[in-house]
Amino acid sequence: MAGYRFNLKNWLAVEGDYDYFRNHQTFSGSSSTTSIPMNVHSATGVATVKLPSFKMPAVKIVSPFVLAGGGATFFDPRRGSVSEQSRGAFVYGAGVDVPVSKHFLVRAQYRGFIYKIPNFEQASLNVDK
Repeated sequence: MAGYRFNLKNWLAVEGDYDYFRNHQTFSGSSSTTSIPMNVHSATGVATVKLPSFKMPAVKIVSPFVLAGGGATFFDPRRGSVSEQSRGAFVYGAGVDVPVSKHFLVRAQYRGFIYKIPNFEQASLNVDK
C-alpha cells in the first residue's frame, strides 16, 4: 500500500491510497468449486478522523484514527481463461500512527473492503453478492 494524507484540520484529513495484493476468489456451486487466483489493485480515497493521541511507555505518542471512503478495485486474474474486471468499493478501517520524525510515521492499521463479487463476465460465476 502506498498513500498520501493531507491534513485539513488537526483532527480531519483526506487520504489517497493505492493498494496491491494477491487474492483467490472461490466460487462454490452444486456440482463443483472454482478457485481463481488473481492480482488485485485498488485506488481509494478516504476521510480520516484522528482521535485524541496518548502516550505509551515504549513509544512517545500514539495517534489512533478511523477512516471511511470509497474507490475502485481492479481484479486481474492470473489465468488466461477469464478477463479482468473492476468493481466499486467501500473502504473502512482504523489504526494508529507512531511518529518517527516530523514528517514520517509508522502506521499499523486494518482496512476492510466491501465490493460486489466479480463474475468475470461468466454466467457460471455469477452469484450476485
